[in-house]
Amino acid sequence: MKNIKGILLGVLLFGVLAGGIIFWQANQTVEDQANVTAEADYPMAELFELDEEIINAITDRNIAVTGIIWSNEGDDLERTITLGVNELNSIICQIDNRHLGSMAKLSKGQFVKIQGTVTGHDFDDMLGKTIQLKNCAMGKFN
Repeated sequence: MKNIKGILLGVLLFGVLAGGIIFWQANQTVEDQANVTAEADYPMAELFELDEEIINAITDRNIAVTGIIWSNEGDDLERTITLGVNELNSIICQIDNRHLGSMAKLSKGQFVKIQGTVTGHDFDDMLGKTIQLKNCAMGKFN
């Protein structure tokens, strides 16, 4: 009986600890990209020319990308803007919830500067290059 109480107490403590960590992570505030200075500024075409090692080095960093909108999809709860000139090479930007309304007004073919955090990439010789950004907002042209 003592062992069962100990096991139950251990499971309960583990559950409370895991729940606390999940709650803490879920409620962390993300800095608004519109108020952050980008660590680097890339034209869209130049970003596609970078080697995979360089893209790995800028992962989790805040960058600004200038390019042409290929698509702008989403609704009041989420929005994705894709920069590119074809289906093969694209920069996919998940828009920060604070900027959904203003980013929804952008249209295909428009030249923009978008700032966000690099989260990943996919380089394939046949399917092209894809670079993902999260928490995106409009960048400022200097």
